[in-house]
Amino acid sequence: MFLSTYVLLYCYLWFVSCKETTSTRWFSEKEYYYDDQLSALSLDKKGYWIGGETGIVWHIDGKNKQRYYTGLDRIYDIERDPVDTNNIWIATRNAGLQLWSIVGDTIVYRSTFQIPVKGNRYSPYDIEIANNKLFIATSQGLYSMPITGSKTTKKLSAVYTKEKKQQGEPFFW
Repeated sequence: MFLSTYVLLYCYLWFVSCKETTSTRWFSEKEYYYDDQLSALSLDKKGYWIGGETGIVWHIDGKNKQRYYTGLDRIYDIERDPVDTNNIWIATRNAGLQLWSIVGDTIVYRSTFQIPVKGNRYSPYDIEIANNKLFIATSQGLYSMPITGSKTTKKLSAVYTKEKKQQGEPFFW
């Protein structure tokens, strides 16, 4: 009797300890897989944007996942234009700040914006839009331009801390 109790207890513990459990997901967590190394992530009112190391741009809106090919190098940042929501600003390696338009299920290149001395051969690492002004951070410094009417100027102005002019040289605060 004593031996049978131990055998039953051992069998019970063995079955209970082998029970498989799964983790619980919270807050509508979703997992996506991409065939690209990802380098940028930004949010907007219609979802979020993901930029890849090979110029691929993804837009995720709820259950919809749209892939866009730009032909660019690494994407550093992506921001949707708050004035014209069909436009997106893309910061890319060695190709400057670019404006693209969403047309149906594709995006179309519109223009590249230049900085002094470097022209359009620079890398903007971050884009920020505040008070109808676009700011970009580069290794040559901080540049800005107004969002309204900016599609025709195609030039960014350096943001200065002093009154002296910078000649495309890096500067810090």
